Amino acid sequence: MKKLITACTLGSLVMASCATVFTSKEQDMSFDSNEKNVEIYINGEKKCTTPCITKVRRSRDTLLIVARKDGFDDQTRTVSTGINVVTLVNITSTTGFLTDLSTSYMWEYQPNAYYINMESVAATPQEKAQREKENEIRRFILSNYSDLKADSFSAGEKEYLKALSKLTGISLNKLGSMVSSTYEAVEFSDSVIKEFRK
Repeated sequence: MKKLITACTLGSLVMASCATVFTSKEQDMSFDSNEKNVEIYINGEKKCTTPCITKVRRSRDTLLIVARKDGFDDQTRTVSTGINVVTLVNITSTTGFLTDLSTSYMWEYQPNAYYINMESVAATPQEKAQREKENEIRRFILSNYSDLKADSFSAGEKEYLKALSKLTGISLNKLGSMVSSTYEAVEFSDSVIKEFRK
């Protein structure tokens, strides 16, 4: 009889708050960068040096991440929380959902992996202008990659490739060939910047 009561009690606890039972108060976040030994600060506290994995406490609060290295501009990111998927198991249990809601276990920082591109400190106005132009190119590619990809297979106007060609000075045919041979926006962006620097 005691075993039955214990089993029922444990079952009730599991159903009452799945996130609280199955998740820890902390979650892993990983960081890497194009430069080694970049210091990662989270909300002002140094957490690790790239490449690295560190633990952060689950919370509804937004995280401020700063990546630092001598000779490079600081890179900042803000990370928001989302619902911990384990909580969704409790969607039919009001008690369990409210238990998870009242604790930090319900929240999860998303995404939890970051690749940070460090940029050396620009010494001259020309270097600053070059960096701004490259950032403009990267933003355009990251915002319009699927359209650029579609243009490369289209016989139509190719408006996105034309805009990128105008932005970079790289020929339409060259850009079409480059984008059709890549599989993700970052890869294409890197190859375009490399060509732009020639």
